[in-house]
Amino acid sequence: AKDKGYEVNPGVLSAWKNFQLRCVRNWRESRSNDLGDLVQAYRLYSLALASAPQAGAMNRMKESGALSPQAAWRLAAAYCLAGKKETAKEMIRDLKTDVQDYTFSTVTYGSALRDQAMILETLVLSGDTAGAMALAGEVAGRFSRNSSYTTQNTAFTAAAMGLLADTAAKGAIKAEISVGSNDVQTIGKAAASYSCTLDSRSGKVQVKNISDGPLYMNLSVRKTPAAGETVQPSASGIRMDVSWTDLDGNPVAPASLVQGTDFVAAITVSDISGTTDRQGLALIFPIPSGWEIAGRGSQQDAPYTYMDIRDDKVLVYFDLDKGMRKRFTVRLRAAYEGSFIMPAATCGMMYDPTVQACTGSGSAQVVQEGR
Repeated sequence: AKDKGYEVNPGVLSAWKNFQLRCVRNWRESRSNDLGDLVQAYRLYSLALASAPQAGAMNRMKESGALSPQAAWRLAAAYCLAGKKETAKEMIRDLKTDVQDYTFSTVTYGSALRDQAMILETLVLSGDTAGAMALAGEVAGRFSRNSSYTTQNTAFTAAAMGLLADTAAKGAIKAEISVGSNDVQTIGKAAASYSCTLDSRSGKVQVKNISDGPLYMNLSVRKTPAAGETVQPSASGIRMDVSWTDLDGNPVAPASLVQGTDFVAAITVSDISGTTDRQGLALIFPIPSGWEIAGRGSQQDAPYTYMDIRDDKVLVYFDLDKGMRKRFTVRLRAAYEGSFIMPAATCGMMYDPTVQACTGSGSAQVVQEGR
């Protein structure tokens, strides 16, 4: 960010460098297959990116002779940033650029796509533009086949592709875009990418490529749900249940509450696989706009990593062992009279979109007493 011209607080950057340096010095090689060496390689990469390369630590790590392929590629990138491209090329000379799909890494939130994106970045940094261009097609194909995107996959792919575009892109983007029967909009931009917002109610967008090379287009669509349209409950790998009680533990119906009523929502998340520990779960519990959050419902809640109580939602981040369940409570108040949407509560692994659960949406009323 600093290199791009953004203001970065010098104290923050200095403190971060000092912390990274302590971690680099305290790191000890481990033979376990947890990609801990990639964590160290990434520290060295980030320090080199911040113009503070640690040559001694980099050399010691390179000469250890027991690096995972991911760590070797990332360490090579650090050498490139430190101005030692020949050393980097020697490191990656015999490394493969293809990566087989593997079980999600809970230490580095890794995946085969993320790893290939890091490889692509290293090839660009080392000056192997031809090799990078060959791999870029594979990375793009792998990215487009994903049904959902984690921040790791998206960020590393975008960073690598952006670096390649800055290095190898030639010419300019030229295209004609028309939405429905509206006038044609002509785009001309001397850059590797271009984005715009389109207002289309016809559902039809036409793009004509008038530039010198191929264009790759991605169309994202957002819509406002129709009145009465609801989200259906779902469960994959985990299940989520919500129960509602008054402050004495008696059941209440959230669909219709008397104004001023204090009550408690108890959210229970259960692992239904029985085979896999779930790490990095994020629970999002939004409330109808006619309710207020009065805080945690019980001091006996299950342990969690972090809880964030906001005006309109509660967010809980936690781990869940296989076959186990955790229960969290929220104290609420029916504050404003009216009819409101009951939003769906969701929970899922932040870096594994296949593990998720949803309660479904509905409606909630707050009525005056006696009505």
